[in-house]
Amino acid sequence: MDDQRVTQIFGDGPDTWLATNRKLFRSDSSLRWTLRRHRERLIKVGALVLMRGAWFAVEPKFTRELLKIGRQEALDAVREAA
Repeated sequence: MDDQRVTQIFGDGPDTWLATNRKLFRSDSSLRWTLRRHRERLIKVGALVLMRGAWFAVEPKFTRELLKIGRQEALDAVREAA
């Protein structure tokens, strides 16, 4: 098994995924919107799990997959503008 870490996404304190990745998502609502939109994809690739009623990121898969999603959205935006 590769080196994986499981980190709670939301919550109080500096140890949540969101707290350590504010450069990608500046607000809870921004990340929540992205998760609603891409939750199934993130679960299928093993990057997102639900435990005890809380969402957890499986790293490094979670961040890697979010960056893939962002890359695709950027390509789509460029194509629409052309």
